[in-house]
Amino acid sequence: MGKFPAAKMFCMHHKDLFFVIPTYRLRDVGETIEAYDEHFWRNGHAPKIIVFDDSSPVAQEKYYPLLEQTRTHNDVYYVGPKEKEQFTSYLSKRLRDKRLDGLVKNLFRPSYGGNRNFTLMYTLGGLMVSADDDMRPYALMEDSLESLEEGEVCRGRLHRAGKNGYVRKSFDIVGAFLDVLGKNVGEMPNNFEKGEVLLDTSMDLETNATRGMTRENSLHVRKGEVRSDAVVKMAQTFRSGTNDVDALDFAELFLTNEVQIDPDELNELYVLVNFRPAVTKLNWRMDCGVAGYDNTFGLPPFFPTRLRFEDYIYRLWVRQDGIAAAHVDAAQNHTKSNYMRNPVASEIFNEEVCNLLKRRIKDTLIRTDDLTIGFDYDGGSDCRGRQAKPG
Repeated sequence: MGKFPAAKMFCMHHKDLFFVIPTYRLRDVGETIEAYDEHFWRNGHAPKIIVFDDSSPVAQEKYYPLLEQTRTHNDVYYVGPKEKEQFTSYLSKRLRDKRLDGLVKNLFRPSYGGNRNFTLMYTLGGLMVSADDDMRPYALMEDSLESLEEGEVCRGRLHRAGKNGYVRKSFDIVGAFLDVLGKNVGEMPNNFEKGEVLLDTSMDLETNATRGMTRENSLHVRKGEVRSDAVVKMAQTFRSGTNDVDALDFAELFLTNEVQIDPDELNELYVLVNFRPAVTKLNWRMDCGVAGYDNTFGLPPFFPTRLRFEDYIYRLWVRQDGIAAAHVDAAQNHTKSNYMRNPVASEIFNEEVCNLLKRRIKDTLIRTDDLTIGFDYDGGSDCRGRQAKPG
């Protein structure tokens, strides 16, 4: 039976392993914990499991007792509203400068990125593997695998839910991350494809915005140099289920299915045909919902935003010399919980705002280093991204 103490800052040793679940839907987390805990147990792993809860105090009070009833092999730690408030107060005291209180509160404010910034602080000094609350430790794979083309590292297509033609397949997720995180590219196993950047046949390279609804897509590695001494600081598994389905694609899937009545019920599932691991200099396909990070030295913060592009900062940060990103030899499944999600129309609007901001942010990048990334951007959407110079 796992324990659910409030998580404190751990006394960490080099390469400690943490599995974190950032959430604002505490109701769903118990099932996620049980699935991953059992998966780790069967594969011989015992990471520290931490839930980072961004729920309201009312929701926390309602659902935390249910979470305590979750049965696990490993201890599970909990960081909720009270623990977060205690941590930020402690951090402000250590900084000893009231002028920095606003910065601290902004970095850790309730948001997708703010919640993930807590994961960076609590796992500092170790390796962190993260999964969203609607992920599961298996993948949907077609019954008969197809060979990949030269340079192709993944292929998948849509299947009607409940039909034959695909099965669930489980992979050693933690083992796959341990193969790459914190290691040099030259140490990667021989089955890793290597190159400059990943290309997706169905998405824009720099924003991950859809190019139009398609029933099949592939990921390819564009040839180019990736230094053998570059360190893999971030990695991710492949993903099935609802694999990066944009709100526009989601709406089109619903409208083209004459027998579908409820738009919240997606009857099309993304099924993997085949995949192979890859390591690249750039990775615009970064997916923080199934990601792992080498946090032994520290990492830059996520964008503290509610607009679902909190991980975009890492797609820019990883471009610097000496750092690489990897897709590991494993896959997971996304179940797309519609509980507490915005309406589709709102999601479409938010995605368009995100695409605009991503381009503005990328164009105004001025520096990166081991722990930070800098921009010359005032945040306005009606400007060219740079403040006017006086005179």
